[in-house]
Amino acid sequence: MNWNEKLQNIIDYVEDHLQSKEEPVNNDEIAKMAECSFDFFQKVFSYMNGISFAEYVRCRKLTLAGYDLKSTGMFGLFGYYDEASCEIEYLIMVRSDGNVPRGVLPDGFTEIVLPETTWAVFDCVGMIPQLIQKGWKYLNEEWMVKYPFKHAPCPELEWYSDGNSYSTDYLSQIWIPVIEED
Repeated sequence: MNWNEKLQNIIDYVEDHLQSKEEPVNNDEIAKMAECSFDFFQKVFSYMNGISFAEYVRCRKLTLAGYDLKSTGMFGLFGYYDEASCEIEYLIMVRSDGNVPRGVLPDGFTEIVLPETTWAVFDCVGMIPQLIQKGWKYLNEEWMVKYPFKHAPCPELEWYSDGNSYSTDYLSQIWIPVIEED
């Protein structure tokens, strides 16, 4: 079995433990699957993916926590991206009527008012997180190359519908703020 196959099996194992079983991943089990020491596996994972294994697991846990919160028709908001470090600020938000009085928000919460803009909206139908990731890949590698546009001064959004996010017909959307050409 080559490294790509081993890596896919390990990712499947991680996803199964974090999503279905809601258990922590076992480093010894990963080492066994990788057929090497866990330390060596971490180095290979980081080299192949440009992210440490610990950071990957942490990001997946945060993503899944966001999906758990989505039962109110929530959005994911991309607030900041640093190309040099590949760091992304990802926020979970809910829509409000815009009339939140000062001092009413619970500690740790912030109100963000998005300007009125035009959005290019892309449906992603299928299991989360795979389909939303596939949607972003398509947007970044194909759509934005074929259809260059001016980005509005507003962050990108992900929208998650109610329902079972593991269903093959689950609907999520990617919203890209655009400036319409005259």
